[in-house]
Amino acid sequence: MTKLKTNLKYSIEFADKNDIDEVMILTEKINQDLLSIGMTQWNNGYPNEEVYLKDISLNSMYKMLNEQGQIIAIGSINKNQHPNFAEANWKDKSDTFRLIYRLGVDPEYQNKGLAGVMMDYLEDVAIKEKATSIRLGALSTYEKVVNFYLKRNYSIQDKKGFPVSKSVYYLMEKIL
Repeated sequence: MTKLKTNLKYSIEFADKNDIDEVMILTEKINQDLLSIGMTQWNNGYPNEEVYLKDISLNSMYKMLNEQGQIIAIGSINKNQHPNFAEANWKDKSDTFRLIYRLGVDPEYQNKGLAGVMMDYLEDVAIKEKATSIRLGALSTYEKVVNFYLKRNYSIQDKKGFPVSKSVYYLMEKIL
């Protein structure tokens, strides 16, 4: 267990198929929180159990556990990209990128630095896998999240629409 400045103890490990019910409950909590502030990226059936089980089968989904062993954050990192990502104007033209998807923190645990801890962990995974860059999508209207990634040295490379939202997503990249 690692300890945060806020005295919250946590650990990060691979998610497995036995976690799916808890992950879906967490996803619904995150979705309801996002909807309460007008953000629509985690609705219309996304992300769903099928998406998470695929991440799990690829050993690309991680979970953060609190002291009681409850999942309080999730995130995935892999090379599978949506066609809109493949068409984007990336700085890194190599095939050694990674993509971070579905980063989420339980609303009860937000504003404690956990998203940053999870991003640090996922970025370390990319570095260990010898990735040359990391790509991700951020809902353009969700300024808090866009600024979070900009402060982490991600840059906006393109803008694309996705079926899960009426808003445009920024496709962001960090060169490693």
